[in-house]
Amino acid sequence: MKRTQSSDALLEVQNLAVEFRRSEDIVHAVNGISFSVERGKVLGIVGESGSGKSVAMMSVIGLLRSNGTIKSGSALFEGKDLLRMSQRQLRHIRGRQIGVIFQDPMTSLNPYMRVGDQIMEVMLEHHYGTTKQAFDRTISLLTELGISEPRKRFRNYPHEFSGGMRQRIMIAMAMACEPDLIIADEPTTALDATVQMQILDLLKRVQKQRNMSIVMITHDFGVATNFCHKILVLYAGQVMEVADTRTFISNPAHPYTRGLRNSVIELGQRGRKLEAIPGMTPTLTSPPTSCSFADRCPLVSDQCRVELPKLREIGEGHLVSCHRAEEVISHGY
Repeated sequence: MKRTQSSDALLEVQNLAVEFRRSEDIVHAVNGISFSVERGKVLGIVGESGSGKSVAMMSVIGLLRSNGTIKSGSALFEGKDLLRMSQRQLRHIRGRQIGVIFQDPMTSLNPYMRVGDQIMEVMLEHHYGTTKQAFDRTISLLTELGISEPRKRFRNYPHEFSGGMRQRIMIAMAMACEPDLIIADEPTTALDATVQMQILDLLKRVQKQRNMSIVMITHDFGVATNFCHKILVLYAGQVMEVADTRTFISNPAHPYTRGLRNSVIELGQRGRKLEAIPGMTPTLTSPPTSCSFADRCPLVSDQCRVELPKLREIGEGHLVSCHRAEEVISHGY
């Protein structure tokens, strides 16, 4: 039976499972996750390193490593399933309809090409105008993104820019063909706090002006709550919680989400103790059969160790995968 896509969803992912085969075992990196990205909205995907954030999104657009396999799922984008497309078909969508901002621009940009040529290349590859139009648009993008003397800087190489400026170049490449969706994979991790805020403010302005959708992948709960309309928390390749940002700030229902929130100190919280989440993320060499967070959870029960919690709704648009979610909310854990 062919599944239809929700009218307000630009991207709708269902039951996505991804694994990586190694010489000694198999890593179950993503375990049946489902989520949607609404048109004109920002979805934050939050979790520690190894939680499956980047793997999930890169698999959707066909950028898995060679030992990776998509075991199940669908990813409807504008009514078409990206997971059923060939690499040739996906190349027409990547860059044209879906832009990507990678974590480290120094390794993502070609060190032997001038930055202006790299931005133009995206447009020319997708036949988004003539060479003259691509050049003019590149100058316009560089100006819009706050790069002074754009005609002069067009001819510079990546190493001649600061980290923040290089990330602006990456944003320009992602925006070159006016995509409907941008995937931002930890775009501010390598930047200092001041530049980080500048880049986030820039992305927010661009998103509002163009009414585009963004998926913000981050391990920083503070970045997610300050930038995103809705947040999805991943842990060990599973969805722990999904809700709008206001709910996440005021009333998170999963112990892991609360742990992420308490591990970040926001402005105005001077003097508050920084609380780390104890323990380590589990190895993912077998599919989960019980709660993956049980060994680190302060509210763990016998049920948690033997029964896999199902993702269930506990409020309007608020989904959580925890046996004791109601207790977490009522007692504030």
